Parts: sequence; C-alpha cells; structure tokens
Amino acid sequence: MQGVPTKLEDLAAGLVADRPDVLIGVGGDVVKALFEASKGSTPIVGGVSDDPVRAGIATSLSRPGKNFTGYPSSRDNVNFVESGCFLSYGPSRAIQLRRVAECVEKVIAGAKPENLPVELQALHAINFGLRFGGIKLGECVL
Repeated sequence: MQGVPTKLEDLAAGLVADRPDVLIGVGGDVVKALFEASKGSTPIVGGVSDDPVRAGIATSLSRPGKNFTGYPSSRDNVNFVESGCFLSYGPSRAIQLRRVAECVEKVIAGAKPENLPVELQALHAINFGLRFGGIKLGECVL
C-alpha cells in the first residue's frame, strides 16, 4: 500500500509530540513507527508479530534495554476461521490486550520498559470453522 509507512510515521510523530506518559501500539509497523518517532523519550507497550530483537526495538526479551516492552505475538487467529479456514491455533487477542494493559499500569506506576521483560503469550486458543469448503460441520466433529 503506497503511502502507508509515511502516514504511520506522521501519526506516530504527532502522538509523540503530545508527550503522553506511555504509548500503546499493536502491530509491528505501528510499534516500529512509534519507536522511531519517540527516539527513546516515551515508554511504548505493545504487541508485535515479529521478534522485537530482530526488529531492533529490544536488545533481548528478558531485558529489552530500550523504551519498548510487551508481547511479540499479536495475530488474531479467529480471523482465519471466519474467512473459511477449518482450524486455527494461536494467541488470544483478548488475553494479549489484557496483559498489555497490565504492562501499561506498571509503566505508569514508574517501571521502566527497558527493565520489564517482553513476555511470550503462554495461553493460546484453538478456533474451529463450522463451515469448510461449503460443507457445514456437525457438532460430532467438535
């Protein structure tokens, strides 16, 4: 999508200019734009689907060492079954966002993001599609 990275950069710069206590972002592109715009000045809590160390927003998962902490997994697998897949397995978006909120509380209370570990989500959800290839699956399959 042409122009989207520039738009994210502009939006991120605007948010940083407002000097919030903490920034919350979900999605690698969003978190990366916030990270680059903040230049380490504003704590960022969020979830990314890529490895935050590989993305350059953390030095390690146990001690990020920068102004980011959160979860390296944010894919909502329910969308896969809603679009016709038979089965999906992955992290629960609801659980992830609840944990992000808990991290935000810690940062607002004075914890430094660089000292909060980036957590891997331990609980995952299995989602079944009830329609697959035009066939409605009966309850006995579940």
